[in-house]
Amino acid sequence: MSAVSLLIAVAGLFAADAPADFTIETTQLAWRFSPAAITREVLDKASGTNYAAPTPAPFARMKKDGAWQGATAANLDQGRLSLAFGDTGVKATLKVTTQADYFTLEVASLEGQGVSELVFLDVP
Repeated sequence: MSAVSLLIAVAGLFAADAPADFTIETTQLAWRFSPAAITREVLDKASGTNYAAPTPAPFARMKKDGAWQGATAANLDQGRLSLAFGDTGVKATLKVTTQADYFTLEVASLEGQGVSELVFLDVP
């Protein structure tokens, strides 16, 4: 096996371990985000335009004890979007309801002390 073949095989192993992105979708819009809480795509299905910012940024943030912290982890499972905010001890769960033409996000729970603000679906 050549060195190039070995590098390609090793790269394939790491790519297979990467968690898949999540998508919330309607007939008109697809919002795709990573397990690291980064918006990858806000797709207008009619035009094909992606409105996501070219510079990756967390789609949620919270203010605790006067300081902002972006979300660092996201998981979408059975209509629940769970968010974690680094080592702050703060976790939020959002209820996701999808209809044909729109979706809603509702705060279902917020764990952690000292949180004064929670911003989500922050699309820069």
